[in-house]
Amino acid sequence: RDSEIKWAKDFLHDLGMSSFSPVAFNTGSGDRWKTKRWPMESFLELGLMLREDAGGRILLVGGPIEDEANSLLATERPDLFVYPGVLELRRFIALLSRTRLIVTADTMALHIGLGLQVPTVALFGSTSAPEIEAAGPLEKVVSPVDCICCYLKECDKQPFCMDVLTPEMVAKRIEEANWLTQPSMKD
Repeated sequence: RDSEIKWAKDFLHDLGMSSFSPVAFNTGSGDRWKTKRWPMESFLELGLMLREDAGGRILLVGGPIEDEANSLLATERPDLFVYPGVLELRRFIALLSRTRLIVTADTMALHIGLGLQVPTVALFGSTSAPEIEAAGPLEKVVSPVDCICCYLKECDKQPFCMDVLTPEMVAKRIEEANWLTQPSMKD
């Protein structure tokens, strides 16, 4: 809707992010799929790696389960991250529509990004990367563990599949896709 798009534009403008499209990190997977979560430390490391090419601060998005961790990270590193709080679905979609890259696990944000044609990097461990069709620009980063695609909702195996996915692996895929070479702004 127009009102949500206007909200997203105004939100980014108020943060001084109106001249480019930011990068978004969707940090969670809700409470049901704990095995899809990438560690917050990995998001921090990736943010530090991408800072220059990202053109400024990175948006942290997620649901109620991620609220505390996103708030803490944005408070500890306001130079690097912006957190708009938990958004209702239409605002969440509108904000993602204004980004130039989404980094997410196999979550709703992945499917929204693809539907919006926003370049999306999807992180896979416990779920199946081949099941996701690239309806938009997509890079899949798959954990190199032998138990990949187990569909377990909880796991205590070490090393944990999502811990094995390193920020370096993700940054390399973003670089190979050439998605951050030019700042962009969506009209």
